[in-house]
Formats: sequence, C-alpha cells, structure tokens
Amino acid sequence: MERIAEFSQERSSEEFKALINRVEGLLIEEQEAGKGKLGRNIKETVSGPYGNVYFVEEGIAYLPPKGRAVFVGDTHGDSESTQAILKQINFGERVKEDPDFWLVFLGDYADRGTADVKNLLLVLSLKQKYPRNVILLRGNHEHHYVHPRSLPRSLRKAYGIIGGKRLDSRCLSLFRKMPNVLVCGNEIVAVHGGVPSEDIENLFDLKGNERLFNQIRWNDPVEGDLDRISGKRGSPKYIQFGLKAFDKFMEAIGGSVMVRAHEYLGGDWAFMLNDRLLSIFSTGKGSQETGYPWFSTPIFAEFDLTKPITQISQENVHPIHY
Repeated sequence: MERIAEFSQERSSEEFKALINRVEGLLIEEQEAGKGKLGRNIKETVSGPYGNVYFVEEGIAYLPPKGRAVFVGDTHGDSESTQAILKQINFGERVKEDPDFWLVFLGDYADRGTADVKNLLLVLSLKQKYPRNVILLRGNHEHHYVHPRSLPRSLRKAYGIIGGKRLDSRCLSLFRKMPNVLVCGNEIVAVHGGVPSEDIENLFDLKGNERLFNQIRWNDPVEGDLDRISGKRGSPKYIQFGLKAFDKFMEAIGGSVMVRAHEYLGGDWAFMLNDRLLSIFSTGKGSQETGYPWFSTPIFAEFDLTKPITQISQENVHPIHY
C-alpha cells in the first residue's frame, strides 16, 4: 500500500495534466472497445457473447457475474478516507490474487473536502495503474455548474491562476468521459444519485443519453409506495423517487438492487425501499473541519458478484477504519 499512498503526493502541473490525458485516453478506449456489447437488459447482456467480460458502452459500464466488487461513495476531496479504504481492503494484494476484483467509485471526487488535488491524483492514478479493476463513475460534482465547487480554488492554489484554470478545464473534459451507470451480471445496479425522472423501456434508452444521465446523477430516493415527487435540491429538473418508480426502472433494465451515493443517510436509513437500495457516503475523517458532522460515520460496501441478490444486508456494509 505504500506505493498506492504515493499516488496522492504532490505533482507538477505538467505531470497532473499528463495523468489526466492518460486516464481520459483509457476511458475513450473503453468506450470504443465496448461498442455493440450491451444487451437491452442485464439478463440479455449476461447471456450474450460478451456476458463474461468487463466493458463500457456509451456511458454504461458492465461487470460480469464473477469475482467481488467494493463500492465507494462520495469522497469529496477526502484523500485520507480514500487511502483508508484501500488499506482496509488490501486492494493491491487482492487485485494480484484475483483479476476479477473490482473497485467502483460512485463519483464526487472533489469539493467540500480538504485535499481535492490529492484525492483526484489518487483515484486517477489508481485507474491508470489498474485500468480494468477500477471504475470511476461520474457524480453530480463532476460538472461545471455545480456550486459550490472547491476544485477550481484548490487547483489555483496548487498551480497558480492560469495553471489551475487550465487543469480545471482538462478535469471537466475528463469527467465527461466517465460512465454514469454500472450494471452487474448478478443484477446490482450502481449509480451516483438514483433513477431518471422519466420512465425508460430498456438499457438502450440510456445509452449516450446525457439528459437521463444528468437526472441519474442528481435524483434522490424517498420511502413509500410512490412514483416521483418534487425533489429537494432546488430545481424542478430533479425529483425524489419512491418504490413505484424504482421498481419500473429496475424491471426495465433487469436490476434487482441499487447501490448509490450522493447523500449521507446514516444508520438504518442507509437502507431503503425494502432493503433494495443502499446509500453509501465515504467522506469522513479527512473532511471533518468542513463543519459537516454527519461525515463522522463514513462507509463503503462489498458484494460477491457470483451470487444473485434480492436484498442488501448489513453484512455488505463496512465502516471505514482510520
């Protein structure tokens, strides 16, 4: 783990830019290689010719029903929590032992934390070193119109006004290449926020659809046998979805349970919609000085992808050890 910890050490602006370029190139290569591999739903994808391999097609990533996966929620510039998870799961050794071990980040890598640059360096370096085993989903903070954004300020502080502005532009270009949805062969669906604000018929409706992806990055769940109601984030574009909307979406794409991030829901509230939806928030010790006391109980989750799943349990959830 010493080598992984070094990934977040300070780098020059040119080194940071080169890293962004390499990871962006990897994401583009994944999209090109994944063309035509996705089925209309998870079952069709699993039974198809590419059901046993990892791929990404038009913003949707797919993991086959083999191995295990760790899911990490919002880290928001908290490189200390990111490194703590890597150490706790013994990531480097597990990848060596099992090529089908995956680390899935659910988005929001910067903003509000105390080490935006370090955290970005860390997650991007992980993707560069382990391109097949690390999946970086796009969160709502991987967008230029989110406020507040501390990443531009962090970049200016580290690399000057001109250098920081250029790096922020390159980061935004990189973020646009990240997948927005992950579907797994055992019917786990992973997103940053939730289901879209409108019904779909199958996965093909999502492919490359930035309007729906944006809704998925922003929307939140609410308990109850509801469809969709007004959201709580100050825009009519974003909604809260109940069990009815959740069931329709999952049936359309062939999913069973959802792992998402986007908001802190502590204790039992992390489990919703008949224990079929889990909210993960992984920002903790490294961001305590921001004044958000709910960051004090960060978690991540781990699943066996070889087994069908109908409900998520406490056994899947792990508090971060510092």
